Amino acid sequence: MWTRLHCPACGAATWSPAAPGAAWCAECGAVVPPRPADVLRTFDAPGQTAALKAKPRSGKTDALIIGGLFAFLGAVIAGAAVAPWGNDEAPRDRLPAKQADAPTPDDTPEKAPGPPAESAVPKPAPPKPTPLKSPADGPVWTAYTDGKAGFRVEFPVFVAGPTTAPLGSGRDGGRVSLAVAGGTTMEVQHEAYALEKTEEELLQLGGVNYRSRAAVTRKDITLGAHPGVEFAAAATLTGQKKAVRSRVVVAGRRLYQISVVTDPDGTVPAAGERFLNSFRLLGEPAAVVEVQRETWRECSSPAGKFTVSMPGRATELQTKLEVGFDVSSRVVDDLGTAFTVQSKPLRGDPRGGWLEADAVVTAAKFAEYVRPVRIDGHPGFDFSAAKTPDGQPKTIRSRVYAVDEHLIQLSVVSDPKLSVSDKAVDRFFASFRPAKSLPMRPGPIP
Repeated sequence: MWTRLHCPACGAATWSPAAPGAAWCAECGAVVPPRPADVLRTFDAPGQTAALKAKPRSGKTDALIIGGLFAFLGAVIAGAAVAPWGNDEAPRDRLPAKQADAPTPDDTPEKAPGPPAESAVPKPAPPKPTPLKSPADGPVWTAYTDGKAGFRVEFPVFVAGPTTAPLGSGRDGGRVSLAVAGGTTMEVQHEAYALEKTEEELLQLGGVNYRSRAAVTRKDITLGAHPGVEFAAAATLTGQKKAVRSRVVVAGRRLYQISVVTDPDGTVPAAGERFLNSFRLLGEPAAVVEVQRETWRECSSPAGKFTVSMPGRATELQTKLEVGFDVSSRVVDDLGTAFTVQSKPLRGDPRGGWLEADAVVTAAKFAEYVRPVRIDGHPGFDFSAAKTPDGQPKTIRSRVYAVDEHLIQLSVVSDPKLSVSDKAVDRFFASFRPAKSLPMRPGPIP
């Protein structure tokens, strides 16, 4: 910045740097004393440059300008050592016009903090949920789908997912299972049959006679248009003492068994119920399991030589004896009441009093009453008891007949706390018919 002064000797105007000290006149070389600060006028360097170009200069003028520049630089350095530029102690009127109007740091109002500026760097994607690490966190229900076997089911996954394995022995099927907390295992078994059978026949063959043969409760169900059974058992098919809750459904030629297996004293957890209900057949409308209420069916046993109506699908078991077969057809309802027909070869002649002397003593060991009955000319007796022959507390209603060379016993056995309707018991007994047209065991009666 420069200051315009007037020479007292010749009256010419001269320019001097805006700094303390005297200047020299550019025309006559006389010393120009400094003027008071209140009459100084400051200009920007471009205006000063234009004013200098307005008049020609001599060599003396150039020397004076150069000297003035050196004086200006010395003054700047000296002033910086004493008071830095912008110090609050410097008078505001000595600052350049544009800087004097600008606010000082103390005059600047504080701005309210605003939201941070968004970065141009893309934000990272949110992390994917990680698997739960302990049962206390709860399960993550995960769908398992088998497109080949045609089903879908949900497992409560805690850490590891379900495992799969083939059935083996050349069977067309497999299993998928998951062990969860509390000693519980959830499993789906599926098997395709090459037999020319209906769904009802396959259910009877693979579901009732085989998989639910040791059921303590059982009821008929349907899944959409497909038949099935639901049962509970006290042991697995391999004989392990376990509490088993299972459903068997047949669709086409494939049988599905959905099971929850727990410790003998355990109960099916709530997760087990959800697992059982989550089973679906692919390619079919979503359907839920429905219980069939009126399920009385006719059961015929050529080996046992009888026909009878029973409240459900009967399991038939045959045991080879020395003189024939011990045949049992059994139905158990959803409360654990068993309807059973047992047929075995006679070891005595009923005409010789064997029925009363032996069969009554064996079958009706704890009978509360015994009374004689007959069917199609065949002798027999009817009784009730509060214990089984081996002493277990049960409520028993039973009838025993000697039919040709077979002893046939019909029984309804229930828990003492349950009340079985007389209507159901009478319907079961009245439906019994011996099979007359079947061949008898050859040879004399021992």
